Amino acid sequence: MNASHWSEGVVDLDKEHIKLFIGPFGDTAQLVALVAPAGERSFTVQFVVEKAGYAEAVNEVTRELNFYLIEKGEDNPWAYAKYHCSTASNIYSSVHWGLYRSAT
Repeated sequence: MNASHWSEGVVDLDKEHIKLFIGPFGDTAQLVALVAPAGERSFTVQFVVEKAGYAEAVNEVTRELNFYLIEKGEDNPWAYAKYHCSTASNIYSSVHWGLYRSAT
């Protein structure tokens, strides 16, 4: 099995993607990054905040991306990431994952 990996790039908002927020769950959470599949086990991540100004948030989101997409070792990491969006642990974590379906 090939290892999963992610790299920075531009996420197409018209296709299925996940938004990663930090802060209290709800309307006041800060959008930090977008992630989308770029292949079978590869992902594109787009940070939408200035990394220097949001270093702690970027670090927390990076840790979660690495854990859920790579370190966890799931057979289908994108399917697991989508599942994670609906779990209680997602609500209680400081990083919140939200699934956005494709426009088509």
